[in-house]
Amino acid sequence: MSPKKNVASKKNSKAKIPTKPAVRKKKAKSDPVAALSKVHQVALKVVEKLRKTLDAAILKEEKIAARLNVAVTKAEAKAQKSIAKASKLVS
Repeated sequence: MSPKKNVASKKNSKAKIPTKPAVRKKKAKSDPVAALSKVHQVALKVVEKLRKTLDAAILKEEKIAARLNVAVTKAEAKAQKSIAKASKLVS
């Protein structure tokens, strides 16, 4: 029979001891125009993906297409809201 190994002590022995204090990087001030364009890009990508899915669903079945159409409309509205909100923050 082999003796039981102490797993906990083995893990602790491998723990790295920091020699230097942790240096935190300062967060760069975000550029509001860049943030707005990013919001816009993401919103457009989401809507574009939903449109592609919708087009594929129309070819397959109309029931699914009807539900997806609602989803696309909601996504577009959400995208417009987020873009408007971001542009308000910028100005």
